[in-house]
Amino acid sequence: MTVILEVDELVAKMKNNIKKITNMMVHWEEPLFERKMRPSFPDDLQQTHESLKMPRLEDIRNHGKEIHKALKDTADNIKPNKTSNIWLDY
Repeated sequence: MTVILEVDELVAKMKNNIKKITNMMVHWEEPLFERKMRPSFPDDLQQTHESLKMPRLEDIRNHGKEIHKALKDTADNIKPNKTSNIWLDY
């Protein structure tokens, strides 16, 4: 019975890690900025893009670190062959 409980805890932890990763990545789907219906000058568009790009990249970097931690946590628990195609696909 303890083996079943251990496996259940492991699967729950893996599902939780996947849910965390998915929630982090949802923010990346949002557009960087919305286009206005009015015409805009290229310089204005470039300035808007530059001002919004760096915070988004920083957000992606920070979430990337958290994603790596979650994957490492999963790997530490299941001890997979880290070069196997199944693990790399995961």
